[in-house]
Amino acid sequence: MDDQNRYEEIEKKESVGSRILKYLKGLGYDFIASFKYNDLKLASWLIIIPGAIFGFFLHWHSTVVTTIHFNSPINDSKGQPVPYNGMKDISGLLVFLCMLCAIMLIFFGTALSGKKNLGSVITCTIATILMTVFGGMYLYWVFSYINGINNYYDNLVACMNAKGVTEAEATAMVVDKTSGFYIGSKGIYSLEKFSMSSDFILSIGTIILCIVSSIAGCVLGFIKYDRTYQKVDR
Repeated sequence: MDDQNRYEEIEKKESVGSRILKYLKGLGYDFIASFKYNDLKLASWLIIIPGAIFGFFLHWHSTVVTTIHFNSPINDSKGQPVPYNGMKDISGLLVFLCMLCAIMLIFFGTALSGKKNLGSVITCTIATILMTVFGGMYLYWVFSYINGINNYYDNLVACMNAKGVTEAEATAMVVDKTSGFYIGSKGIYSLEKFSMSSDFILSIGTIILCIVSSIAGCVLGFIKYDRTYQKVDR
């Protein structure tokens, strides 16, 4: 009888799966609890996450950059394409600068979570301002391209409707300086209206997310930073 009770008291060994599940559960609980003890944890993550995900969207940024061009359908006296509204294609440079800002946000956001002082908030803010400027310029370049495509197409359609000509004839008229439909450097050559592809959506959305999230993190940082912090000379 005693032997039987002894066997019943032996605990069953946990499976590997249940141990892993319990560990992940505890890890998740510790992660959530850390936000309660660190007032700047949320602010730092709002700054870090956009920078961390920026690199994953480089493929879509690259596709957009290679698609954009600002040459109108006419050439200047030297035979060079006339730039649309005098704009040069610097979208690739802007993406590169945004990527540098994203990297800085990762390091500065991590420091913010540890130091919690005003100085770390200010460095995050400077990087965020740079991200906002370069990201805003990139968005302006992208939407200028889209607007140029649609304007050219609208002029082409208007020319066809007004003159009752073929598409080829209308195309020739909108690049002819003697034509009343001439658009010259005010348009980008395209025979179809712009269609927003997933590449453009993801690229634009990522830039907006990085700007909005990092700004929110900086605002929260200024509200929550440790006002009692004092630098200690060692």
